[in-house]
Amino acid sequence: MWLLWSGVHQTPVFGQPAVVSPAKRTAITQRVLQACDGLDGLMDGQITNPRACVFNIDSMGPAGDNTLTAAELAVVKAMYAGTTSETGPQRYTGAKFGSEADFDPNFADNGGYGPFIGHYVYGVLSPPFDWRRDVNFSTVYDQVKAFVTPVTASPSPDLTAFRNHGGKLIQFAGWNDSVVPPDGSVNYYHALTLFEKLHTLPSPIIDTLVNNLSPQDVALTAQFLGDQVRQYHRLFMLPATAHCGGSTGPNSIGGGMPEPPAAFRDADHHVVSAVIKWVEQGVAPDKIIATKFSGSALTLSRPVCPYPAQAVYNGSGDVTVASNFTCVQQVESASSIGSGDIIEIKNSLTQRGLELPNR
Repeated sequence: MWLLWSGVHQTPVFGQPAVVSPAKRTAITQRVLQACDGLDGLMDGQITNPRACVFNIDSMGPAGDNTLTAAELAVVKAMYAGTTSETGPQRYTGAKFGSEADFDPNFADNGGYGPFIGHYVYGVLSPPFDWRRDVNFSTVYDQVKAFVTPVTASPSPDLTAFRNHGGKLIQFAGWNDSVVPPDGSVNYYHALTLFEKLHTLPSPIIDTLVNNLSPQDVALTAQFLGDQVRQYHRLFMLPATAHCGGSTGPNSIGGGMPEPPAAFRDADHHVVSAVIKWVEQGVAPDKIIATKFSGSALTLSRPVCPYPAQAVYNGSGDVTVASNFTCVQQVESASSIGSGDIIEIKNSLTQRGLELPNR
């Protein structure tokens, strides 16, 4: 449904160019980088944690420097805002600051997700089903969610059986992903920490606590139980990385991201090799060294750290070399947890009993 939201705003008329051109999307990213690239202490073309970025997109609109028309500005704001119903309440989080050059308007049409809703959920071929006309983000959103949830992998945070069996999970996403909004990955991590806190309580009490979940609850629980979750689950968020790779950052880590050359497919550089080593040897990855190549030549490497740790420059040495960075633990504050995060965390916790797809 996010892809339909993204598509209908970026390409409201089928077959027409996107409202915001690639050149203007790139211009927005450059302005965002001017504002937020240095938040991690290093101007290197990457925003290590876009959740900490504050940028006034209106400064590029009609009330600012007129880089963007009113129509273009509205599209960019819709991408940042995430999916909302027609009356305003948010349904899902959106794209992050710094990802604008990687906005992809094509999945709803070219990926077939719009026609899929009509065919799979309603049994109507397209045409006559027209997803731009027939899909809304209130009632249809709820109908699609209810229909699809039992047959797709649910975001249940109950990994008890998996963990007891010795399972280890490495999760990763790109901060510039506008196809699968990256906050969903962060919020699954938060749901795992909260499940650690709540799972021994009676289900009605859990439901009450989840219903009243606050940003303070999320942040404090992550601080106290994050290490416990990282015994079986580690999340790696890749700066300046788009969907399945791409964009400007180092992202050759395998596992669906670009594959590095064979010499780099070890547990230090490759997520599949890292999870194998974790399971078979009990050695958890304290970082993944993401790489970028031009042909066969290594041009950039950077450690990616288990969330919420971040790679911090040591202060000297080549900034394109991973050994000049150290993973430093960060504390996520309640102020960084927004309303969309709470929605996604609640969604995961309320589906805690739906452990497997029903296929």
